[in-house]
Amino acid sequence: MAKLVNCKNCGGFIAKNADSCPSCGARVNRTSVLTWIAVVFIGFMVLSALMAGMSDNPSPGVADNSSAGEVSNNVAEADATQLNEVTEVQAVPNWMYGESVDKMRDTTTYTAITTSRNNVHLSSPYSGGTELSIIIRHTDELNNEVLFVTNNGQLWCEYRNCAMTVKFDDNSIEQYSLSRAAGGSSEAMFLDGSEELFINKLKDSKIMMLEIGFYNNGNQQFTFDTADLDWQH
Repeated sequence: MAKLVNCKNCGGFIAKNADSCPSCGARVNRTSVLTWIAVVFIGFMVLSALMAGMSDNPSPGVADNSSAGEVSNNVAEADATQLNEVTEVQAVPNWMYGESVDKMRDTTTYTAITTSRNNVHLSSPYSGGTELSIIIRHTDELNNEVLFVTNNGQLWCEYRNCAMTVKFDDNSIEQYSLSRAAGGSSEAMFLDGSEELFINKLKDSKIMMLEIGFYNNGNQQFTFDTADLDWQH
């Protein structure tokens, strides 16, 4: 038995495959196979266009890889520049210079100071490292003086033979006479009588080794970077 459907015109029953309604005579419109093919084709084209548009416009949560790469490279270059600026080492001068004015006496004192590159360790009670500094000092009253000052321990020498041993660069070992500080300080000693000679040799040298006595600790050796001394007094 053929399947029955309602007529769209009068509502009567007609066979599904009938060409017209037997009650009112209205023709039954059927969609051809070509029409269905055309509809399917158009739908496929519309769907393809929508998918292509979505791929061209990424979602807000997804970043553009090329842009992210450029940003990453820029950040890396900036970090490298900052690192170069931080790690750039400034050369420390061998000599530090000072100038002080006595307004009452209208005099000026000039100084040049260098400190040993090494330190030595003395026996108790002198804990910690011990350094030695050379101070060149000029005043109008006393002209040039050369002092040797320690930050720890007591400088010491025999009364009849107070001297130190010095070697400039690769030259021969020399001895220079010393004198104790007038105020009785055991942390400083003065060069005695050969200041100009000693200063000129400092100007001509790059490295100087010095051996001097410490109370209860014998002779100790210190090395100085003496290059570039600028002393015009």
